[in-house]
Formats: sequence, C-alpha cells, structure tokens
Amino acid sequence: MRAALARRSALQGARREREKQERARRQAQRAARAREAERRAQERSARQEAERLRARQEAEARAAQERHLLAEVARLKNLNDAQLAAEVATLFAGRGLVVEAADTETAGDMLLRAPDGTLAAVARCLPAGRAAGRVDVQALEAWRQAAEARQGYLIAPAGFSPSAVRAVRDLPLTLVDTHLLAHWKG
Repeated sequence: MRAALARRSALQGARREREKQERARRQAQRAARAREAERRAQERSARQEAERLRARQEAEARAAQERHLLAEVARLKNLNDAQLAAEVATLFAGRGLVVEAADTETAGDMLLRAPDGTLAAVARCLPAGRAAGRVDVQALEAWRQAAEARQGYLIAPAGFSPSAVRAVRDLPLTLVDTHLLAHWKG
C-alpha cells in the first residue's frame, strides 16, 4: 500500500511538474504573441504616421501650387493686349512652335509653325476685357481653314460665352482662358 501511495504521489508530482511546465510554455507563447502584436501595432502606427505626413506634405504642395497658379492668373488678367500677345507668343515658343505675326497691324493674330516650317496652328488673342462669343469662334475657324492650319487657338482672358463653347465642340479649336495659360506656364 505504501508503495502504491509512493507511486501515486510520484505520479501526481510528475503531473504537477508537467502542468507547471505547460503553464510556463503557454505563458511564454502568450508573451511572444503579445510582443509580436505590439511590434505590429508599432509598425502600423509608424506607417500611418508616415502616410499622414506624406498626405499633409502633398496637400501643402497642392495648396502652394494652387496659390502660385492663382497669382499667375491674376497677373495674366492684368496684362494689356500687347503684353498678353507677347506672353502668349512666349508660351507657344516654349512649347516648341515658331511664332510669327499674322498681320503687322494685329498683334493678337499669330501663325504657329512647327520647327520644320509647316503651319501647325493659328492663334488669336482677343482684347483683355472682351469675352469670346460664337462670332469669334466662327471667324477663327474661317481663318484656320483659309490658312490650312490643323489647329486653332482662341485666347480670351475675359472668358467665353456659352454659345462660343458650344460652337467649338466639333471643331479643331482650343479655347484658352487665363487659367489654361497659367497651367501652360506652370
């Protein structure tokens, strides 16, 4: 009986020891999972902070670009007719076109030639305070066809009437206001 009790006591001691080791192993696993979860949470937090910083920087850059664009629009709107024509000629030249005055009396009419000398487009700058209408679109299209140019540009710092916008819909003409000029410059 004593031998059985001793064996039973030894088995219970061994079982308690195994349970103790199992608890220690589970605690070590839980601690490892907790450390891994903490590490992942820190990485996620760092990633989110980096994304917020990048988004903030992009927003600031967009805001600065918008402020620059609005300042350029305001500057372009304040140019007189001759200054506007010179600015437009500079912009077209910057796009690789050779700019020629179409008429010595009209500073706003320009022939835009490709570097090889072929006529690529015609451009007309309207007076600064005048919005372009359907008649202006029709006149530019007639001039474009007579000059046999592929493209026409109607530049109107004061904007375009709805009928002008509708009239240009199926024509190879581009309506250019001060915002588009500012984008070209930017």
